[in-house]
Amino acid sequence: MNGWLFLIPIISAIAGWLFQSLIVSMLFRPQKPIHILGFTFQGFIPKRKIFIAEKLGEAAADFISFDEIEKKVSNPDNFRKILPTIEEHIEHFLRVKLKESMPMIGMLIGDRTINQLKQVFIVELEELFPQVMLQYTGSLIEEFNIREIVKQKVNNISDHSFKTLVYQNIGGELQKLKVYAALFGFIIGLLHLGIIYLTL
Repeated sequence: MNGWLFLIPIISAIAGWLFQSLIVSMLFRPQKPIHILGFTFQGFIPKRKIFIAEKLGEAAADFISFDEIEKKVSNPDNFRKILPTIEEHIEHFLRVKLKESMPMIGMLIGDRTINQLKQVFIVELEELFPQVMLQYTGSLIEEFNIREIVKQKVNNISDHSFKTLVYQNIGGELQKLKVYAALFGFIIGLLHLGIIYLTL
């Protein structure tokens, strides 16, 4: 058997690697459409960027539940988390700002009255908090179109940034595909070599 035939598996492995590299490259290049002999060539991602943006926007809108957001935001536990800050502001208002703004009333208010007023304010705010938050999230949801926001964000990403983002997240997997292609090419080359050997 001719010794050059043993190069077939190696050549097949190199061809597999190069072909897979070309496929990966064609995901992003060329960025701008190129017209040759009536055919248009453009990278898959630049060509389908608007479509990808629309699908990502739809997916984000499906995954995000505004009902869940409303429940989370209006949950009384959230009020209890910020209660220390509220108490601090009410205390400062009654002891400092009220006396500065209305000195006569400030002179008539003692510690006992301040504590009573503070408790009244806190009880009222605790009842008011869920209603205010529900009203706020309701108006926010009307203005907040997650589908369009995601679509615009993706459309505004430059092709270079998009490529960098892809390689940062799945660059390792793309390299594995090249190795698998080379391995597959090598195996095919061995099969060819075996067929040639059997036919000689």
